[in-house]
Amino acid sequence: MDLIILVLMAALIVLLLGIYFRLSSSKTSEEARIRLEELPGTGKHSPCPLCGSLLLPGERVHSVVYPGKGDRLVEIYGCPYCYPPNRAHRRYCPSCKRELEGDELVFARLFESSGKVHVHVNGCRICMRRRT
Repeated sequence: MDLIILVLMAALIVLLLGIYFRLSSSKTSEEARIRLEELPGTGKHSPCPLCGSLLLPGERVHSVVYPGKGDRLVEIYGCPYCYPPNRAHRRYCPSCKRELEGDELVFARLFESSGKVHVHVNGCRICMRRRT
């Protein structure tokens, strides 16, 4: 009889812990969603790949896409907050996490898959040199 009570108590504790963790994780995501909604404008906010600033609707990352078929080369310079370079929003390479100097840029590949455009960031000039 004591064993049955112990097993039931353990099951109850596991159930309560599961409910607690489920509620705490949804609260964290809810807080993040509310913080995004407090920003001016509406819609989806995406981060700049170089400085991490959240871009408002209509703000774009300055980049140059070279023409071609299949995979195309892309040069990424930064968003309106970090390009032109300034001390308020430092720019970092998404690949090696090194701080970018001056007008340094990041290289990427652009390709289409299932009708959607995808960008794969390769890295800065230092990252690209190490890979070859």
